[in-house]
Amino acid sequence: MERKAKVTSAIVMGASIFVVAGLVSVAAPAVADTVSAVASWPMFAGSDNAQVAPVHAAAQKVAAETIAASEKTADEAPDGAPEGYVHLGDGLSVPAGGPGDCTATSWLGGARSGDESAYVKMLGPELVDMGPGEFAQGTVGLDAEGRIATYTVAPGDVITAIGDRFCLGNGLTLDTLNHTRMIHPGDVLLVRFDSGIADIPYFAPNDAPAGFQQAPYEAAIEAMGEASTAGNVDRMRAIWANTLSAMTTNVSDREAIESALAAGDLRVLRQMFP
Repeated sequence: MERKAKVTSAIVMGASIFVVAGLVSVAAPAVADTVSAVASWPMFAGSDNAQVAPVHAAAQKVAAETIAASEKTADEAPDGAPEGYVHLGDGLSVPAGGPGDCTATSWLGGARSGDESAYVKMLGPELVDMGPGEFAQGTVGLDAEGRIATYTVAPGDVITAIGDRFCLGNGLTLDTLNHTRMIHPGDVLLVRFDSGIADIPYFAPNDAPAGFQQAPYEAAIEAMGEASTAGNVDRMRAIWANTLSAMTTNVSDREAIESALAAGDLRVLRQMFP
């Protein structure tokens, strides 16, 4: 894949944040704990100061009302989602609505545990294309079933705007999932992922040992991505044998990559190394 003028993401990459169902009810006891802790401070504990007692009493009253309100909200909300949130499944709830003119939000989610392969899947409604907008002028590609599958980056695009175009609540994850720190005009980004295909980490294996050579690892991952985009399986096999194989410490990942390389399965390899 040709690398041309670089377009940096407008916002520093951060971890995607899911709002867990029952967030308010979880937070409320913390309010009471904080009040109790404050009340134990030397300046408050056993104080005869007439101005302190009313403040302490008021704080206790607020904490009690917050707990009662949160418990009531959790009891009444469908699927355990607090008011103003939408339940997506997997025990996750997110704010209702979506960016811009979106009426709902979709989220890309994933997990990695032990030697199990990671998965990336979409939570919430089907992706929609809100059409070209400022900083998201690229072309959308569809799969065989007519669903949004890819996005070709146009000059001036930024990753956050691309995410907003598809009503993604965590659009920043698109660069990490596509194994890049920066997007470039002409890049073809995946925006739909098959949850049955292993998600190969971009920055470093989750079980990487101390002193792991992250920069060479990322370079090998990016080289695999360029080869997969070009459809050059032989090049991918060479990179794997000469560099990446020794740096891939997760057993499940190794087996999945070797299987796809042996079969020459570009559909799978393209997602593993976008």
